[in-house]
Amino acid sequence: MPQTSRNTDSGSHSESEPEFIVLGKLRRAHGVRGEIPLEIHTELLELLAPGCLVYVGKEHAPKTIEATRWKGDLLLLKFEEISDRTIASTLTNKESMSARSNCPF
Repeated sequence: MPQTSRNTDSGSHSESEPEFIVLGKLRRAHGVRGEIPLEIHTELLELLAPGCLVYVGKEHAPKTIEATRWKGDLLLLKFEEISDRTIASTLTNKESMSARSNCPF
């Protein structure tokens, strides 16, 4: 049986089936309460609703969305696990992803 190479960016065990879908790229922290803007790269906005679980960065760190609000064309995210700007700043320029199993297709 041939071995499949692991695609480390998408969390996939093969090139054809990613385990994660990129939702967008996190930008610089906003305000002092831990909000961070997301530059959206998807049309699946239902995956960015409060209560949804997203995965951040190459390490796929799980974060639960607590609240969202629009600021121009960016979506400000507040994660349950993050309470201040300093912690939110560690996520700057990381991709936000959703598990493929959460997708409606």
